[in-house]
Amino acid sequence: MEYLNWFGVNRDTLVAYFSSVDSMSILPFIRGRDFKINEMYGMKNGNETNLLRENEESFWIKKEHHIEICQLIEDNSFDNICLLDIDLDNGDCIRFSYGQLVVKLSDSDLLKKCTKNILERYGIFASERIWNFVVKQCCDMPVCFVSGMEDKDISEDFLNKMKEEGERVFEENKNLLL
Repeated sequence: MEYLNWFGVNRDTLVAYFSSVDSMSILPFIRGRDFKINEMYGMKNGNETNLLRENEESFWIKKEHHIEICQLIEDNSFDNICLLDIDLDNGDCIRFSYGQLVVKLSDSDLLKKCTKNILERYGIFASERIWNFVVKQCCDMPVCFVSGMEDKDISEDFLNKMKEEGERVFEENKNLLL
């Protein structure tokens, strides 16, 4: 299992960012929704391999979602999915690449609900508080600072340190690109 270190939300675009998670972290976001898998690669014998059917166009899953979801879980157990590109209804999308997950959902309540599910799955138990804090920030936050903590364990000092570190890394990375 991966270890969730960084999490960010752009509340204007309704995009959530996660690093580092496993490919099955997409499941809450596709649950009960129509979706189309555009790309899916896994590792077979140490090589990145296309897991979709050769020469077959992608198609929308509009019914019996559970069949395709079970197939994804099975593919991951055999071939360790390393890359996914999925379109969702309403123009939403999911991109997963080697532990980095980016999700765009037009429904802010659903984005929050699914994100809290992911946070709790990775030991960020004060998911409501962390969501409310991170959504107000301008960059990804190192949520590893609060891993395993309950809401009562998280002081404002912890949140300030997390914010300082997130902003420091953001500025450092921004300066590297100049």
